[in-house]
Amino acid sequence: MSRFDLFFVIFDEKDDQKDMLIAEHIVSMHRLRDAALHQHFTKTDMQMYIKLCRTLKPQFTAEAAEILKKEYKEMRKRDAAKNVKTAYRTTVRQLESLVRLSEAMARLHSDILVKASYVKEVCRLLKVSNIQLV
Repeated sequence: MSRFDLFFVIFDEKDDQKDMLIAEHIVSMHRLRDAALHQHFTKTDMQMYIKLCRTLKPQFTAEAAEILKKEYKEMRKRDAAKNVKTAYRTTVRQLESLVRLSEAMARLHSDILVKASYVKEVCRLLKVSNIQLV
């Protein structure tokens, strides 16, 4: 887990309708190959987009930075409320993950600013990726 910012547990729930759609898609991908894909962008377009995004060095807006600090503090508070005296799941590592993911979200949108909306979405993703399994 130490190398990943998000970790999702995958539940495989039975749903006849969705199962049939998935089966049809997988079979058509093998049967029809490239004809089964509906590409909106060429491989070259995607490579150029990724190359551009990697050059961006987005900076946090003041509002986004405040939300990030507030969310981290709330995550720590929720952790402490669980009566776990020996260890906290939320550490500075999660704060660093929030920073990296927020910057990545800005790059994804080709934005030079890390906006509050990006931070909020990243915090939501981190929360749902840390579900408790009983």
